[in-house]
Amino acid sequence: MEENNFVGPRDYKKLAIDGVVLVKSKKYSGDEGWMSEPIDFSELTYFLGYRFEPKSIHMFEAPKGIIRGGHLEGRAKSLTVARGLAFVVLVNMRLGDDQGKSLGIYLGEGEKAWGNTILVPEGVLVALASLTDDCLYYSAADRPFNRFDSLLTLDMFDPKLKVEWPEGVKPQLSEKESKIVKLDEFLQTL
Repeated sequence: MEENNFVGPRDYKKLAIDGVVLVKSKKYSGDEGWMSEPIDFSELTYFLGYRFEPKSIHMFEAPKGIIRGGHLEGRAKSLTVARGLAFVVLVNMRLGDDQGKSLGIYLGEGEKAWGNTILVPEGVLVALASLTDDCLYYSAADRPFNRFDSLLTLDMFDPKLKVEWPEGVKPQLSEKESKIVKLDEFLQTL
């Protein structure tokens, strides 16, 4: 992780993959429950250098040990872990010297997680492994979901990715994921 910036009720970090921003929001708790504003899109514009305008929101829940994602989508999105802890892997699929570069981080609640929201630009593949039961995620994307974006799923355990999975955790892909391929084969399709 590189740059750390503080703005109001959120901290921001720009990560080693260009355009990826990690956000840590404050959680306000009381007898009546808790409240948080995980992301402010106008504030985020400052860190991105362009305007991110969400058009759709998706929510999903996953049990412990399941990997969601791993396919390349033709859209940028913010991804928030609202409950639980997830290990998130990002892979830069954009043309250039950093193509194939990967990064693994913890997202959500707990000491291992620096933040609870991440902005994933178009061209960066993301996969999430739930590390706690009933992880609740939601994302806001600049385009609606396109089922043709998920025809291939990257093998997140391909040694070429050099992902250091959490010790003792062997997540399983959801049975609904698409055809699983290694990094070299995936890159040939771009």
